[in-house]
Amino acid sequence: MRRQSTITTTPARGVRPVRKDAFPYLDTREITSCLLECDFNVSLELVAKPTSEFVIGLYTHFLETFMGIDNIYERAKEQARRRLEGIKNKGNDAADDDQNGGTNIEEENEIEPSPTDEILTLFRCCRKFFQNIGVDDLALLDLTRPEALSTKRLLSAVVNYLRFRENISSEYENLAEEADATTTRIQQLQDENEARVSQINELQRRLKYEDDGRSDVPRHELQHVYNYNRKLESKLRQLKATQERLTKQHDDYKTEKSNLANQLYDIGYLCDETTGEIENLKSFKEKDIGQLTTIVNDLDKEAEGLIKTFVTFDKQFQNLGKTLDTIQVNELSINTLIRAAEDISRQLTKDESDVFNIRQHNDKLQGITRESNDLAKQIQTRSEQLAKYEKKYRDLEEQYTKKYETLSQKLKQTNEALDEVMQLNAERNEENKRTHKLIAKIKQETDDIISNFEKEVKSKEAQLAQLKYLLTSYMERLSKTFSKQSIEVDS
Repeated sequence: MRRQSTITTTPARGVRPVRKDAFPYLDTREITSCLLECDFNVSLELVAKPTSEFVIGLYTHFLETFMGIDNIYERAKEQARRRLEGIKNKGNDAADDDQNGGTNIEEENEIEPSPTDEILTLFRCCRKFFQNIGVDDLALLDLTRPEALSTKRLLSAVVNYLRFRENISSEYENLAEEADATTTRIQQLQDENEARVSQINELQRRLKYEDDGRSDVPRHELQHVYNYNRKLESKLRQLKATQERLTKQHDDYKTEKSNLANQLYDIGYLCDETTGEIENLKSFKEKDIGQLTTIVNDLDKEAEGLIKTFVTFDKQFQNLGKTLDTIQVNELSINTLIRAAEDISRQLTKDESDVFNIRQHNDKLQGITRESNDLAKQIQTRSEQLAKYEKKYRDLEEQYTKKYETLSQKLKQTNEALDEVMQLNAERNEENKRTHKLIAKIKQETDDIISNFEKEVKSKEAQLAQLKYLLTSYMERLSKTFSKQSIEVDS
């Protein structure tokens, strides 16, 4: 079921536009019970009054469970490293980079991400996750300074996603098993590749260093190279034999594939012939078997009559005589009757064969009719089940309509209360703005006073320095004058 949802103003975020979410808003108790059933560490108090630590821990658990992201620290470290590289590229020239290259590498290896880096990395991953489940306006303040309404909306989206996963889990269970099997195979192949790489490195070390790679002294013996080449040639011959065997197997496979293709073509041809026979059976079905039986019986009677006539004429031929003309006439009549009898016999044989074929086709059609009746019964059963499901759906729809009206009334009351709270918050925001302006004005005046004071201090210091210089010069001249007077007195 889908319903409308609204996002109201908050003191920290200002006014957001009204949105329509594709999921219902749930109350605190329902959110808590659903998340607890899925082994998430939540409570009624934390959902009603969320803290930054609770939200960050819960969203991190969401990322680990639903997206497989369990390396937030490493991602934050990589982000800090890229930021440091950007700062160095902007602040340092090429000469500084050449002089401090080794130091920069050591500093990059020892980078520790700041809490801000971790929060920003977590926010990017969470934004991707919530976009996937229908929330496109996740803000950074939803992590650092979460509010009850915004957090309940986000958790409602997560619960709706959990229920959706539960509904389709049975349909995609086979796909999940196949994906797990594929992942296992990929992991096995990666392990095998790593083992092959390790084996190649080990062989290269054995070839490059003495004592089968256990020493760090490089090899210089030519004989070892020859021996190794002979081993490689032996392995190459084995690989060629294996290649020939696999080539033969491949040729056998292609031959078998060609035979199977021919068999498939033959089967298709037989299917076409069977389809034609079915069409013929349909035409036989339209014939009246009773009428054919009547025709066959009539032909049998005509044949019996002709046979009796033939017998009569035969007796007449035997009794009548010896007249050549009569004999010739009777012979012609007998030959005609014989040909007619043969034609009738052939026609009877053909009709019997047709009747036999018709009976076989009728049996097949009766089997098809029984199958059609069974299918009709199944369709009727499915129709009854569908009617039951439609009745259940109508009942559920009526229940939803009633519940939706009740919740809409509650939501309207809640929105009215929230509008009052938001109006009060807006007034407080205006007062805060005026206070901030006054503080900024006082700060500016204070900065001006401090600046003027510093200028006056510098001016006085300059005057004092000048006065000090004058006093020093006067004392020096006075000292010289006293010295001259004392010399004159002594003389």
